[in-house]
Amino acid sequence: MYHKRNRYEKNYLALDPGKKHTGVAISLQGALPLALETLNLPVKKQISRILKIIKDNQINHLIVGRIKNQSHSEQISFTEKYIQALKKQIPTDLKIIVFNEDFTSKLAQRLQPNKNLAHAQAAQIILQDWLKINNNMFP
Repeated sequence: MYHKRNRYEKNYLALDPGKKHTGVAISLQGALPLALETLNLPVKKQISRILKIIKDNQINHLIVGRIKNQSHSEQISFTEKYIQALKKQIPTDLKIIVFNEDFTSKLAQRLQPNKNLAHAQAAQIILQDWLKINNNMFP
């Protein structure tokens, strides 16, 4: 059973989804986003892990990065299917936000040479950018 959320809490989880690796970042109470982990699991197991993180941290906003460059149509299609799979299993009061992004993975790889950690770093960049745009945070 999910904990009842305080309607004033703002706990965010961001994903940089991929077929092999999904980066995860978190911001509790609107604090500075942190790269949480990289999920090196099949998609079904990734979703199970994400559900646990949502429950354990009382997440109420899920930000999913989606490439906006149409030349990456295969990745866009995968991301849409990933979001639909998430929607089937997450609590109904959890808000899913699709955030158009490009180049976060490349930027993360420059900032974090460890490829495994770079996926979580990309999710952190997505979350930081979203918070900056939508909550006037982190100038």
